[in-house]
Amino acid sequence: MTSAGRFARWTMLLPILGLGATCSDPTPSNVPASDCRFVGDPRVRWERCRLVNYTAVEESYCFCPPVPSWTVVVRGGQVVDAIPDPSFPGDPVELRRQALARAWTVEQMFERIDTAKQTADRVFEDNDAARGYPKHVFIDPDLGLADEETSYQMSALTAFP
Repeated sequence: MTSAGRFARWTMLLPILGLGATCSDPTPSNVPASDCRFVGDPRVRWERCRLVNYTAVEESYCFCPPVPSWTVVVRGGQVVDAIPDPSFPGDPVELRRQALARAWTVEQMFERIDTAKQTADRVFEDNDAARGYPKHVFIDPDLGLADEETSYQMSALTAFP
């Protein structure tokens, strides 16, 4: 086998072994994985990945009427659309309006976490190991009160050019 063939074989194995690029989405502003992976601070990991165009599935849970999950579309760092889960019953136009009102960017969630850390009794944050974005956030404003907690989840984050 030629050295080029061995290199191609190893290149294909790197992502499987967890050694490949974690910021390898097809956005021109991405930096090499070595610049964003293994950084201790999740926010720094996210900032080093430089993703400003992405979609993600978002959900929020509270003691309030149920709402569907939605797919947020972020372009240029701003929410431009939010598409509710089509299997959720209800008026599609109203569900989309509600999803758009609830949708957030990764930066907005970091701001929400910062505010909660200043005011809430309990804040739990679980971040994506590769990119640093908040995958799960739990905020309990007052441990002495029941049913005012809120949980946020973000998954399936996918960059686009």
